[in-house]
Amino acid sequence: MIEPFHRKASDTLSAIMRDLNLSNSCFRILSIYKDVTVDNTLKLMEKCNSMVEARTMIYQVLKDLQKHESMVKDIKYLVDENLNESLDPLTISQIRKIAERLYGVTNTIKQSIIHLRDEYKLFARIAAMSNKIIVFDIKDLPYIGLSENRTKQAAHEAKEDHRSSNSKNVELKATPHQ
Repeated sequence: MIEPFHRKASDTLSAIMRDLNLSNSCFRILSIYKDVTVDNTLKLMEKCNSMVEARTMIYQVLKDLQKHESMVKDIKYLVDENLNESLDPLTISQIRKIAERLYGVTNTIKQSIIHLRDEYKLFARIAAMSNKIIVFDIKDLPYIGLSENRTKQAAHEAKEDHRSSNSKNVELKATPHQ
């Protein structure tokens, strides 16, 4: 009598986890709950519910990342548009508004990733990101969630990387003229 529910829960969990590229973890879970019992069926249904919630959160993170990229492009466009002249107060106001929204979106992404890491053991590998800098584009949004000393260190490293990449560009540009 419980067998159709167990099979449906197993199939559903397999489909969801395959979509999340977690097939190996799914096989491990299914092998643990392979016996057709009421308890195992309930646990599989709970895992399905948990994976649906995780998948929804992942989709939201991806949407927020798209929003983040769009806002960064908007800021770059406004700055590039006025590159040869001083920025007027209206443009500065537009950039500030976008930057404030950008900060909120970035924090939302960070909190969602932390929630995924903490709530769902399958996403614990994200934990490696918790002690590192979450950087989307070093020039646009350099440092999130670092201590002041680590922020200064990361800023110094970013400037050095930027200088070395600029000097390489200069060398490449200068070589054909020599």
